[in-house]
Amino acid sequence: EGKTVVAMEHYPIIAGQPLFNIIPDARQKNAAQVIDLLSQGGCHLMFTGHMHNMSINSVKASDGSDFYDVCTGSVIGWPAFMRVVTVTKTDGKTKALIESIPIPDFDWDTKGKTCRQYLIDQFDGMIRNFVSGARTDPERTLRKIRLGDKKALVKPFRFVGSMAENWSVSKLAHFLWIPADKSLKDVKVIDFIASIVRQAFEGNQPYVEGTPEGDVVLRLLRRFRPLLKKVNLKGSQGEQMDLYETIRGSLGNYGFDDYTAELEL
Repeated sequence: EGKTVVAMEHYPIIAGQPLFNIIPDARQKNAAQVIDLLSQGGCHLMFTGHMHNMSINSVKASDGSDFYDVCTGSVIGWPAFMRVVTVTKTDGKTKALIESIPIPDFDWDTKGKTCRQYLIDQFDGMIRNFVSGARTDPERTLRKIRLGDKKALVKPFRFVGSMAENWSVSKLAHFLWIPADKSLKDVKVIDFIASIVRQAFEGNQPYVEGTPEGDVVLRLLRRFRPLLKKVNLKGSQGEQMDLYETIRGSLGNYGFDDYTAELEL
């Protein structure tokens, strides 16, 4: 009938970040089959949530068409945004313009902070607490990541937690014989980890190649790349994954702008 059909569901159909592919609960089961089913029916755009991240991604369906997943954050936790979507039809082409706006300020005891900073600090605090737990309670941390039976990892995890809390990124890089920009001299490893995780959920991750942060992590990965190639990393739906490229693509955004995009349907 010439109408534009879009889909919505809770689970992402495309993982918001490459690393999310290894998380069993991060996306729709049988995603490839669902994408093909929708594409064959003329639907090429899905809006999703669940992971509370901001991302716009696409894959090729089996018929060669582009299928898009627009995942949006939350209104009660960072990143707190809403989408504004405008669908146009011109000269036989259908396009969806995706824009993003932050949620308005809310009435809450934010401890004197802006609502935005309050939510960011909440998010970072959650990550810092997890990393600190590797030192204070490594057994509990291992159980959280389903490695509770690996008793040999207790001491290494305690060391990693202590190092993250007390070392700077530059000190860690020096320890591993990796060059690091002097701007990272006073950046604590635990804060760096929190920033990387938050950026992955915010989208438009800035740590691409050529930035001090991106380069130091990628140099670390290249140092151990011969070992990484031996890791038989598979996604939650059985696909083979390259660990280096997976982390590279999660540190920096090399695809769509995750906040503003024009998608041709």
